Amino acid sequence: MNISEEKLLRSGFTGAELQKLRRYLVKNELTLDMVINDLSKRFQAAFWLTVGILVVYTVTLFLASKENIISLGIALLVALLITWFFQPPVLAYKSWAFRRKMLNG
Repeated sequence: MNISEEKLLRSGFTGAELQKLRRYLVKNELTLDMVINDLSKRFQAAFWLTVGILVVYTVTLFLASKENIISLGIALLVALLITWFFQPPVLAYKSWAFRRKMLNG
């Protein structure tokens, strides 16, 4: 894909978000295509991890004791917060949506 800042602006990225992307580019010596692709993959991984955690917790609701449900719920909540904290969720989502839109035409 040949991604330009103009295409990103037209697809919903803000000027401040483009500035963040530029910092990633300069800091890691990457291309805009690589950064968008990486953020898109991060969003997908975080999304599927969230789905997996919700499935585990749902099963736990039916099988475990009340104490285990509460403690596991707290542990899984902390895991979700860490997962979503260490990636820029808005940028990752917009990158995923942009990449999906570009690949689907």
